[in-house]
Amino acid sequence: MNRYDERYDFYFAKAEDIDDIMEYIDTVWKKGHILATDREFFEYEFRDGEDVHFLIARDRLHNNIIAAINGYYPCSKDKEHFDIWGCMWSARKDNQDMPMLGVEVGKRLYNLGHRSETGLGNNKNTAVPIQRRFFKDKTGKLEQYYMLNEQTEYRIADIKEPVFLIGKEYDNNRYCMKRITDFKEIEENFDFTRFKENVPYKDGWYINKRFFNHPVYTYEVYGIYNNECGADSLIDALITFKKVVIGERSVLRLVDFTGDKAVIPYLYKDFKGIMTPEIEYIDFYCYGFEEDALNKAGFIKRTGQDINIIPNYFDPFVRENVDIWFNTTQQEGITICKADSDQDRPNRRV
Repeated sequence: MNRYDERYDFYFAKAEDIDDIMEYIDTVWKKGHILATDREFFEYEFRDGEDVHFLIARDRLHNNIIAAINGYYPCSKDKEHFDIWGCMWSARKDNQDMPMLGVEVGKRLYNLGHRSETGLGNNKNTAVPIQRRFFKDKTGKLEQYYMLNEQTEYRIADIKEPVFLIGKEYDNNRYCMKRITDFKEIEENFDFTRFKENVPYKDGWYINKRFFNHPVYTYEVYGIYNNECGADSLIDALITFKKVVIGERSVLRLVDFTGDKAVIPYLYKDFKGIMTPEIEYIDFYCYGFEEDALNKAGFIKRTGQDINIIPNYFDPFVRENVDIWFNTTQQEGITICKADSDQDRPNRRV
């Protein structure tokens, strides 16, 4: 208990709070935001039975309205290896509120009992300094890798100096990459528990909900099998893509990797093989992956001096390079991909 408790009620939200949270998002966060206007999508994102994945603060001095929110996404159902993604951390823009209310609601999220918390899409000039100073979080920005398809003209990317990195080809490749459309195949062939010490730990519940049951986007999930793609092969890793189409061209975005990173250097021919003629490139925003392994897989890293533009924003489309900043309570060994937290959340129904 402290001075904030004299005015605010802090608690983890329930289903009965959804309407008020959506109203808060619409009035404080962003007018017309999909999470303020589409209850079905809001519930897909945050509702779990009667629990809603938000910590909220209600102001007893002002009709008990919501004064601050802090959302989160669980990475698994495993309470012993429970990691979360943070999102929508906000305090009401009212000078009558107590100072540092946002920091206070951020601190109280720790009552959830998670092993680690990581947030993406942070403003490097406002949020990042706060996260360093008040929470002692590790901060940084994701790296962006890309693999160009050979084209005479690029219409989505802006390629001034085409670079085609010849990846490593193995005569006796012990891995096989195959698309999976039925989650049951993953349940039968992929042992999630092998990776419980990875941070974050993503279990089958997370992968199924996030990529197979998404109500707006269609994802392509591939299994990396440790032998030929036969009935007796087991999966060592899962790789997820999202295809983005603009006009007659498209790009493949590698948005999630779960499993054994040792498979990555062996996938050059597989990645080249899934780039059909209309696909301009594959890109991969990530943190915690070895550059040499990705080079062997055919990817080059976009640097601050890179004159090529590999867009990140597609709804609406903006042809510019974008840095994605993160914060994390995990000081070492964190793995981050593009679809983590809320970085691949739709702005609207499509």
